[in-house]
Amino acid sequence: MILDRETYFPNPLLTRIKIFTTQFLYILFRFLGRPNWGRLKSGTKLALEKNDLVLTVTNEGSLRCTSCNLCVQACPTQCLQVSPPPGKAAPHPPGLFHFEPLKCITCNLCEDICPEGAIAFVPIGQMAGSWEDDWARDLHYLAFRSELNDGKGLTVEDVLKLRKDSKI
Repeated sequence: MILDRETYFPNPLLTRIKIFTTQFLYILFRFLGRPNWGRLKSGTKLALEKNDLVLTVTNEGSLRCTSCNLCVQACPTQCLQVSPPPGKAAPHPPGLFHFEPLKCITCNLCEDICPEGAIAFVPIGQMAGSWEDDWARDLHYLAFRSELNDGKGLTVEDVLKLRKDSKI
């Protein structure tokens, strides 16, 4: 059996050089040539990191949450704790709603699974690493802090307006 060059080297030298050059140029221009190819536009990632969980309220000002615990069951990082007031069953507003934003990966599963639309991620709030020591958020902070409609809380319409204004 005679060793045939075309059998073992199916691509001649010029073809191999051409393949190497096209792959090299693709990699060069892909990662160095245009800054936005395959990347987020400037500021997009920062806006996503600033999202903060809020509890929405009804038009009358009461919490929409009914303590059903579906958000707690759906959360992959277990950053939520919800329980009804002592001595009451589940269809009541929560007595305890505890959120740990440093554990949260902003997967929005809690927002998607909530049947009442009580949980929303909005582009307000402080990011991790600021001066606060305790990053655990309680019911009052999540629903009625001063940034949320002057302490009255946000309705679903307010949340949709905030998202539209920030284009998230």
